[in-house]
Amino acid sequence: MLASQAVEQEIRDLAGARLIFYTNTDVNRFLESRLIPENFEVHWDTTRVHHPTEENAQQRYQAIHYTVLLNAQCVALPEYSVFKGMRCEIQIQTILNHAWAETSHDILYKPPTGTGFGTKAIQSIENRMMRIMDEYLLPAGYELQKVQHDFERLMQGKALFDRGMIEALEKCGNNNDRHEVLSTIQEYVLPNYDDVGAVYPELKRALLKAFDDAQKSPTIPIETPFGKLPGKTAHDIPTMIVDILSNLRYVDVEGAFRALLHIYSNEQDSRQREHVSRTIKGLADYNLHVWKQVGPAAQLILTESIDRLTPAERLELRDVLLPVWQEVLSSELRGTSFGADTVTFRSGALSVGDEMRQIRQSAINGIIDIFDRAPTEQGKTAAINSLWEATRLPTQASYSKELCALVLADTQRIAELLTARISGQPYQLLAHIERHLLFEYVRARDMAEAQQDTFGCKDLARSLMNVVGAFRDAVNADTRFVRYKTLVGYASVFEPQWDGDALDYRAREDYRKAKIAEFVQAITPENEKEWFDLIELCAATKSNDLATFPLFADFIVVLANEKPDVAARLLERASADLLNFLPAFLGGLLEGGTRDTYERTISYHLARGTHLAAMARHWRLARPEQPPFIDDVLTKAIAAADDVAVMECVALTVASHGTPSQPALEAFFGRAMRYLADREAYKWVREAWYLPEAEAFFAGLSTELAHMVLSSLLSSPRIDHDTEEILAGIAETHADLIWEFFGDRLSRKGEQDREPSYDAIPYQFHGLEKPLSRNADLAVNAIRSWYHPDDRLFEFGGAHLLSAVFPSFSQPLARRLSQMVTDGSDDDVDFVTTVLRRYRGEPATHGVLKQVIRRLPDDDPRLEKVEICLENTGVVSGQFGFVEAFRAKKAEIVAWQGDYNAKVKAFAERFIAKLDRRIAFEQRSAEERSELRKRDYDTGDDAEP
Repeated sequence: MLASQAVEQEIRDLAGARLIFYTNTDVNRFLESRLIPENFEVHWDTTRVHHPTEENAQQRYQAIHYTVLLNAQCVALPEYSVFKGMRCEIQIQTILNHAWAETSHDILYKPPTGTGFGTKAIQSIENRMMRIMDEYLLPAGYELQKVQHDFERLMQGKALFDRGMIEALEKCGNNNDRHEVLSTIQEYVLPNYDDVGAVYPELKRALLKAFDDAQKSPTIPIETPFGKLPGKTAHDIPTMIVDILSNLRYVDVEGAFRALLHIYSNEQDSRQREHVSRTIKGLADYNLHVWKQVGPAAQLILTESIDRLTPAERLELRDVLLPVWQEVLSSELRGTSFGADTVTFRSGALSVGDEMRQIRQSAINGIIDIFDRAPTEQGKTAAINSLWEATRLPTQASYSKELCALVLADTQRIAELLTARISGQPYQLLAHIERHLLFEYVRARDMAEAQQDTFGCKDLARSLMNVVGAFRDAVNADTRFVRYKTLVGYASVFEPQWDGDALDYRAREDYRKAKIAEFVQAITPENEKEWFDLIELCAATKSNDLATFPLFADFIVVLANEKPDVAARLLERASADLLNFLPAFLGGLLEGGTRDTYERTISYHLARGTHLAAMARHWRLARPEQPPFIDDVLTKAIAAADDVAVMECVALTVASHGTPSQPALEAFFGRAMRYLADREAYKWVREAWYLPEAEAFFAGLSTELAHMVLSSLLSSPRIDHDTEEILAGIAETHADLIWEFFGDRLSRKGEQDREPSYDAIPYQFHGLEKPLSRNADLAVNAIRSWYHPDDRLFEFGGAHLLSAVFPSFSQPLARRLSQMVTDGSDDDVDFVTTVLRRYRGEPATHGVLKQVIRRLPDDDPRLEKVEICLENTGVVSGQFGFVEAFRAKKAEIVAWQGDYNAKVKAFAERFIAKLDRRIAFEQRSAEERSELRKRDYDTGDDAEP
C-alpha cells in the first residue's frame, strides 16, 4: 500500500468532478470560455484529451480531463488554505459519451472475467461497444449538434421576425444598428422565411431606404467593455444590401435590377460600384440550375428591362450594361455544385429558341447604340469588346446545328453593322475590328471548305466570308489607314494573312518592315504635309502596350537617316507627342552623319530645357562619340526638377559601364543620385535594373556612391524584384551597407505607422540572399543590434529578414547562434529563440534549441518559447493537416528522449505529451468540422441559387 504522499503524487483522481453537456457545441463553448484556466491552476503536463487516435490505440472513450489545483487567489483565503497543493480531476464530456463511459467502465475498463473464462465473449462485447460508439453515438452527437446550430439560427431569425424585420430596419438610427439588423436579416431571417416573395416588395423598399439613410448617417464608434471600436461607415452598408438583393435576385429580376441601378447611381465609392456592377452582371448569368427550371426567362426579363431605359440612361449606365449584354450573348451554360468535400463545375451549350433570338437581338442592338453614342474611342472599344461575345461558340461543350447557325448569323449581322460604320472611326479601333474579323473569316473558311457539312452551315459560312471580305475591302480602301496600321500597333492585319497563316508573326513583321522602307522613299516635297499629318496621328496614339510603337520608331530612324532634311522640317513643327520619339530622330540623324541638324536639334532643346529625358535616352541608346552635351542635360534636369530626365541619366551611366563614353561617376552619377536621394525618388531602378551592365556596375561602386544609391531607395514602399537586383549587385562588395539599409527601413517603418503600404522587407528574396548569406556572423550581428526584448514585432521584422536571407538553417548560422546561447546574455537567448520561431522547428534547429534547454532551469518560463519554436507548423493543408503536422513534429522529438542531458530528456517527455494532446484535440476538431459539413449538404439541394 502506497504512503499518503505517494498516493497524492501518483493518483490524480482521488478527487474529481465530471461536467456533462448535451452537445459538442456546449462543450466547445465551455472550453472557449476559459473558465477552468482562469479559475484554477492547470497542470498541463497531466491534462489529457481523450479521443480515438493512433496515439491511444483508437480507444473510443472521449472526454477532456483537466488536472487542477486551486489558484493562488483561492488558497490565500482561510477557508481554502487547507486545500493548498491538492489536485482534482475535472472531466468534460457530452451526455452521450457519458452514457457510453458509464456503461463500458465495468465491462471494458475493469472486466469481471479472468484468465481462462469468457475471453471470446468479452471480446464480442467489446466489439459491440465499439460499434455502438462508431455507428450510433458519434453520428447522434453530430446530428444533435447540427440540430442545435440550426435551431439557434432559427431563433435568432425569429427574434427579428417577431419584432418585424422591415420596421426594425427602418427604425435604425445609425449605421452600426443598421449593419447589425441587415446581418440578422441576411443570415437568420431570409433563409427561414416561408414566403419571401410576399414580403419582397416591402423588403426591397426598406433596403433602398436603408441605403439612402446610410449615406446621410455619420460614423459613430461602437462602444464595448474594452473601449471604442471603429463604427460602420456609409460604405459598409451597401455591401450587405447588395448581397441580400443578389441572393433574392430570382424572386424579382427586374426589381433587383432597378434597385441595384439605384445603388450604383448613388454610390460614390469606386469599390462599391464595382461590387454592384458585378452583381448586376450576375443577374445575366446563364446558370445551369436556373436554366433547367425556367430557361432564359431571367435574361429575357433583364434585356426587356434595359430596353425600357431611355437612350440617355443607357449611355450613362454603359459601364454596367455592357457586361450584362456581353453575358446574355454568351453561348454557354455554367453551373457549380457543392458537396461536403467537392466542388463540381459544369458547362453546356445553350439551346436555341425564339426567346434566345430576341435576347441576342436586343443585346446587339443595345451595344451598337452605345457604340454610336460613345463620346470617346475608349468607350467605343469597350462596346466592341462586349459585342464579340456574340461571335463565340461554346468551348467546353458540344453544341447544336441551330446554335452554330445562330452564332454565324449574328456574326454576319455584326460585320454588316460595323461595315456601315467604318467612316469616321478611329484608325486604332478599325485595326482592332479587322483583327477580330480576320479570325471569324478563317473560321468560316474552314467550315465552308470542310469535306463534311457537320452543322449544315456551309452556306452561312460562305455568306459570312463575303460580308467580312466586304469590310476588309472597304476599310483597306483608305490608303491612310493602311499606312497607319503598318506603322502603329502590334496585331495589325495585312493582305498575306487573309489567304495564308493568320498567326504567322514573322511573315507579318517582315511585310511591315518592307513597307516602311517603301514609305520613306514615297515621301516627297509634294506629299510631305500629308505624311507629316499621318506621322503626327501615329505619335498621338494612346497605348500602354510597349509593342505599339517599335516599328514606328524604326520608321522615324530610317526617315531621319535617309531624308534628314525632311526629318528636320518635321522636327520644326513636331507636337509634344511626336517629340516623345526624339531619341529615334536623333539616332537616325547621328547614324546618317547629318551633324548640323543633329547638333542644332540638341542645342535647341538644351537651351529651352525641353525633352531632356528623350535626349538622355538617345545618349543611352546611341552612345555618341562626342557626349559633352549629356552633362548639360543633367544640369538642366536638376535645375528644372525633371526627375524622369535625371533617372535617364542614371540609366545611361549604368548602360555605358566599362566603355570610354561612360560619364564620370563622382561628378555625374553621384550628382544625379544625390539629387534623387534628396527627393526620395526611387523609381529610377525601373530604368536600370534590367540592363546587362547593372550587376557589374553596382558591384563596383565606391562606398560613398553605394550609400547614395541605398539612400534613394529607402522611400521605396516595397522591395520588388527590380530593386532587389540593384541591392544584389551592391551586396557583392558592400554587404554591410545592405544590412544597414534594411535596418534603416525597419526604423522608417516604425516611424510610418500611418503608411501601412510601406513594406520594410520582402516576404522572401529571389537572389539577394546569395551574397548576404555568405557571412553569417555579419548577418547575425546586424540583426542582433536591432533587437530589444520589449519589441513584440521583432519576429516579423529583423527575425523574418534573417530567415529570408537564410531560408534553410545553415551550419554557419547554427554555429553563430549556438555561440550566443553558450556565451551570451539572457537577452541573447531571447533573441535566438525569437529568430528560431521563423524556422518552424525544422530539425536543423534542434541542436541550438537543445542548447537553450540545457542553459535554462527546468522551471524557466522561457522554455515555452522553445516549445513555440518546435510546434510552429506554418501552412498546412488537408482535412487533418494539423494532425499530420504534429505527428511529424512528435516523430522528430522522439530521439530527444535518448539525449545524454537530463533536462533535454525531461523537456522531450513533456513536449511529446503536449503534442499528444494537440493531436487529439485537432483530430476531434477536424472530425467535427467534417461531420457538420456533411450534414450541411445532406438535403440534396447542393446547387448554387
